[in-house]
Amino acid sequence: MATDINYGPTNAIRQQKGMGPEAPDKSVTDILREYFNNGNTKEPNFDSFLTKIMVLLKDENNRLVKTGNTVFFLTNLGDGVVEMHTITSENPNEFAKSLQGLAKTLKSQGLKKIVSYADRPAYIEIAKRTGMPWKTSQTTRVTGGQAGPSYLFELEL
Repeated sequence: MATDINYGPTNAIRQQKGMGPEAPDKSVTDILREYFNNGNTKEPNFDSFLTKIMVLLKDENNRLVKTGNTVFFLTNLGDGVVEMHTITSENPNEFAKSLQGLAKTLKSQGLKKIVSYADRPAYIEIAKRTGMPWKTSQTTRVTGGQAGPSYLFELEL
């Protein structure tokens, strides 16, 4: 028997506002698996993708933070600056809220700045949806041995 996820007062209010039900909370592994299954990595299989992440996490400057249904891979660059990479299964509005939550968490931990890169201009709109003062600029970045256009995002916390 199928279960209807449109239950509970929160989802009823969201439905009345035309927002649709809240997305069910996913585990970090589920978010990573969805990212892998959508072809967002060049790793040959999910196990090698997870292994690569685990190897990166052995460096004490790297960590994962989950907010909502987004996993943020953070690298401490020193002087209160972190570089952020995202793996999300959220729609743009939910993702914007997760970014707000991450910024609040990092600020409370004494960090001063988030930097990130994206190859699609759609992320500029998501940054605007957060209501936070992201600075964006266009740059060139080398990924996988090839230079290409990229957008730099910076947020002073």
